[in-house]
Amino acid sequence: MKTFYDIIRQKYNYKVAKESVGISEERVKLAEEKLSVGSASQLDVLRAKVDLNADKSNLLSQEVTLSSLKVTLNSLLARTVSLDFDVEDEIDLKSGMSFDQLKEEALKNNTDLHQAEKSKSISSYDVSLTRADYFPKIT
Repeated sequence: MKTFYDIIRQKYNYKVAKESVGISEERVKLAEEKLSVGSASQLDVLRAKVDLNADKSNLLSQEVTLSSLKVTLNSLLARTVSLDFDVEDEIDLKSGMSFDQLKEEALKNNTDLHQAEKSKSISSYDVSLTRADYFPKIT
């Protein structure tokens, strides 16, 4: 589940990075036009290009992260790791479910809880056996 939600989060980050690259490209164009008119310096153009390069680097980083998460999810699902897929951004939740009923079912079907209860009863038997050593014995 964590990997699935990480993919969704990284998809949003990728979209933001893509928009940021578009904005930076516009900024470079504006800086170059201002330079040609004479209202800006070469330094402004260079700063805009540096920002554009940083945004492109961030976009590539997001692509790598997204690809890595998809490979991880494919591996967890025992699928071919090179399989490309897309995840839905929204999850439909069932309505009309009772929290108390879900909690009761979860407690009833929780194997860790059952194991803990068995361990507790075994431990109580061990305590009883240990206490028995303190009592007198008839031979």
